[in-house]
Amino acid sequence: MQNGKVGSNTRRKLNVDEFRGFAIIDDFVPLVFINSADNLAARIFTLAHELAHIWIGESGISNPTTFDIGLQEDNRINRFCNRVAAELLMPAADFMKEWKQSNTIEENVTAMTGLYHVSRTAVLIRAYEHELLPDEIYRVQLRRLRQWEEQKPTGGGGNFWNNFLASNSRALVHAVLTSAAEGRVSERDAATLLGVTNRKTLRSAQEKFIHRQVNSA
Repeated sequence: MQNGKVGSNTRRKLNVDEFRGFAIIDDFVPLVFINSADNLAARIFTLAHELAHIWIGESGISNPTTFDIGLQEDNRINRFCNRVAAELLMPAADFMKEWKQSNTIEENVTAMTGLYHVSRTAVLIRAYEHELLPDEIYRVQLRRLRQWEEQKPTGGGGNFWNNFLASNSRALVHAVLTSAAEGRVSERDAATLLGVTNRKTLRSAQEKFIHRQVNSA
């Protein structure tokens, strides 16, 4: 699942500084949630990180500001999941081959982000872990990058219905709305499943995604 807002309010974004995603372990329906307020490259890394949580059977949350505090066991698991995600998305042998010592850091980072579809921060950390960057240069580069990211303007809330589909998936939306229209699921339960706050919004969704499709068929 993914969402970048509080409920269905397109103007109340989930704070990336609080969490990027989380994984909940369950024998039948394990769940991965991605904060879609984050940029795409960061979401890809978060997805890989949370999948690692699922693979080892440990629930967890990706929180960029608190990875280094809290229970030692939580830190150990998160560090392991970060390593798994990094190796999954940027295999070490391939990364070392693609990093060109004849290029500048900027040239290497730009090339790597395009090649692996990860964030510039992830590339810098990976290069530092493999001793491709001296400690001081790494810290300066990372500090500058984070300052630049903090200064970037944020966009608007986006289109409600586009967000609605992205948050729930077309398959789930169609199944729940059809079940509600046929009386197999109550409108109240359908609204809860799809994260909408009232029946009026639910009926608007049925008109938009179910009835119009039937009428045009």
